[in-house]
Amino acid sequence: MLRHHRALHALPAALAGLLLLAAWPAPGRAAQAVASLELRPEASVTRAEVRLTDVALIRTSSLPLLQRLMALPIGQVAVNGEASVLERARVSRWIRSQQGLAQTALAWSGPEAVQVRLALHTVSGARIAAAARGQLQQQLQEQPLRAEIELAQPPRDVQAPGQDIQLRPRPTELPLSLPLAAQGGNRAAGMPTRRTVWVELWADERFLRLVPVVFDVHLYGTGLLAARDLGAGEELAPDPAAAGQAAVHEVEWSGRMSAPLPAALRPDTAALRLRRPVAAGRPLTQSDVEAVPAVRQGSFVRLLTGQGPVALESRAEVLDDAAPGQAVRVRLPGAATSLKARVTGPGAVELAE
Repeated sequence: MLRHHRALHALPAALAGLLLLAAWPAPGRAAQAVASLELRPEASVTRAEVRLTDVALIRTSSLPLLQRLMALPIGQVAVNGEASVLERARVSRWIRSQQGLAQTALAWSGPEAVQVRLALHTVSGARIAAAARGQLQQQLQEQPLRAEIELAQPPRDVQAPGQDIQLRPRPTELPLSLPLAAQGGNRAAGMPTRRTVWVELWADERFLRLVPVVFDVHLYGTGLLAARDLGAGEELAPDPAAAGQAAVHEVEWSGRMSAPLPAALRPDTAALRLRRPVAAGRPLTQSDVEAVPAVRQGSFVRLLTGQGPVALESRAEVLDDAAPGQAVRVRLPGAATSLKARVTGPGAVELAE
């Protein structure tokens, strides 16, 4: 009996095109009972299932019949809040078939049809923003950096059909390298200041839509500021602050292409040198430094060759800069071609298999 407002054509006799009509067990016939029903022009319901009492005023001298008619389900309203149309003739036939009433037992008045829609509830933008902020704060608390969050773009109020409105914010993607960077990793990407949290809007356990909430996120942590002008190629001391190369200071980690160099490097961090000049007062970032090569181009190293317990050691010239574990080209004195070796430590390589 219910159909969307855009489809007003006749429906099949079996009501296959209707929104679901719930089955109702037919009680004993009430042929002598007379009921008067006044159809409303429009109705708003708080649940998807529509009952007769939602769309019509019912009058009858029979209390049992009144109770049955009031509780009689007549269909399902569209859950997206769109209006559905209920025709008086069809609902009349449905009542008679379910209640065993004669055609003359029902006296109708009011319009020929009623528009029914699920009641809309306003979900404020402030409520949506609060749910998104809570999700973002929870995730940032797991990071080793101090965070400041500002709402960049307040979301608008949303009209949602249904009774039980739920907001379910999705976890946002944060760079996995942040904890590693704060602990002294040599490579870490920066974090954009703009972060979007998507909030799922549910009503009566039905998913309705996604709402984006945009925040400005600023992350702060201890880092190193250059205490003086530092030149390209200069090696950093294991403790740059104690060596007078840098000062420990809180710096912003977000909004950078490369994360700042942490104030305390891990003990297993390789020796570092500057890839480019850094002016005094500027933060040292991961991209400003590189590992000091264990072997350098043009230097001579010990080349180990052999199999099993027998090993030969010779002198070879290094053709590339390389760190421990990296492959490097070397050349024996007087040789015209190079060999491929692997760096095992400062000044030492072994022939690669």
